[in-house]
Amino acid sequence: MTIMMPAPDQAVLGRRDAIVTALRAIVDHRDDLVKIWFPNEATPFIDVATRTVNVGQVYQLATPRYTVAYGQDPTDEDFWGRVLEETVGDPANGVGGTFRYLYTTQNLSANLIDPGDPIVFRCVVTDRSDNQTIYDFNLAGMPSRVEVMRTRSKINIPSFASFPSYVTWTKYNVQNQPLAVVFPLGNSVENVYEDGNRRVKRGRSGSVENRAVC
Repeated sequence: MTIMMPAPDQAVLGRRDAIVTALRAIVDHRDDLVKIWFPNEATPFIDVATRTVNVGQVYQLATPRYTVAYGQDPTDEDFWGRVLEETVGDPANGVGGTFRYLYTTQNLSANLIDPGDPIVFRCVVTDRSDNQTIYDFNLAGMPSRVEVMRTRSKINIPSFASFPSYVTWTKYNVQNQPLAVVFPLGNSVENVYEDGNRRVKRGRSGSVENRAVC
């Protein structure tokens, strides 16, 4: 099938909304996107006379620019249907890399910033440089706790023994807007909203400044 969508090597990372117009993709039995070929990969298989792409040859001979693997075991509630790996580019030739995902509902942290809003789900993301980030979600699917692991040892200040990771906590209102954010070093901010859910104040915890914010 031919589709139009944001370039996955950008959209997946939350960057720009670039649109790829000549894109080839294939889906699995659950209608999940599993492979994408960008125009550069599909161009050698274009029939100029008919302006069509030999899809069979693309699937067989071209290297996908984006590949996704999903959990296939329907008895595994944590992984079934969720993304296990995303491969961007062509890592075999030194371009791009693979993002890996783990999920669990066991041994979760308590929600220290809002005990009445329990953490119910965790996702551990390992990027293509082996950096790890742990996302803990509440019932509404909002990240209440985000922990960035210190996986590089070039700089040991502060010491790894004292600070193996950096944790950010976020408290939300009923509209899932952040009310308070506590950053890894203890700094925090509070947000105040008017009835129309427009944020009108933001400031340091305990001393919210009068500053209009759209």
